[in-house]
Amino acid sequence: MDRGKAGEIFADSVTDANRAAYRKAFLDHHAASARLQQLEEAALRASDECRAAYTARDDAEQALRAVQQRNPAELVDAFLANQPIDHLRLKEAEAKVRHAEAEFQRYQELEKALQAEITRAQSDLRMRAASLHAALAAVICASPQFQQLRADLKAAWFRLRSLRETFAKVQTACAGHMPNDVMGAMASEPLEERVGFPIDGALVSAWETALTNLLTDPDAELPQ
Repeated sequence: MDRGKAGEIFADSVTDANRAAYRKAFLDHHAASARLQQLEEAALRASDECRAAYTARDDAEQALRAVQQRNPAELVDAFLANQPIDHLRLKEAEAKVRHAEAEFQRYQELEKALQAEITRAQSDLRMRAASLHAALAAVICASPQFQQLRADLKAAWFRLRSLRETFAKVQTACAGHMPNDVMGAMASEPLEERVGFPIDGALVSAWETALTNLLTDPDAELPQ
């Protein structure tokens, strides 16, 4: 097997390995994101339940105070009538307060536990995102399409330097006696898109679309 063929096989194996690593990072990030969303939704439900439990505790405490306020008169009436003193209503009210307090405390603890888990999930998601983008960069930068893009860029700089040097030679030979439009063409131009300075929009759009697709589909292809 010649070196060229061996090199192609090695490059393909690296590309496959990078793509597999990106798929795993993509799924890990998706799972971490889904877990964080579930936790945040659970935290909202727990907050609602905690507020409801707080209200229930407040209602139970008010009911207990009402029973306690009526209780002395009832005790006196029962005593005067030689009837057994009934503490049932007071005990029931006290039991409801204890139950409501326990429920409120339980939801407070749940809220605290959920917030701690959300913090851990957010940290995990940040790490997964970093791994995801590192894996994405490996897929892109090792691809033949990106290598061709790099080669095209290097060739463009080479061509630009050559053209500018050639223009400079012509300008020197003409002792500066050149048309204004030619002299303007020799001036430095912006490297980003501006009015009057167009770019290859099809090339940029093709890569932008491919990169956007890769963020939602780990098997999306790069521009050919």
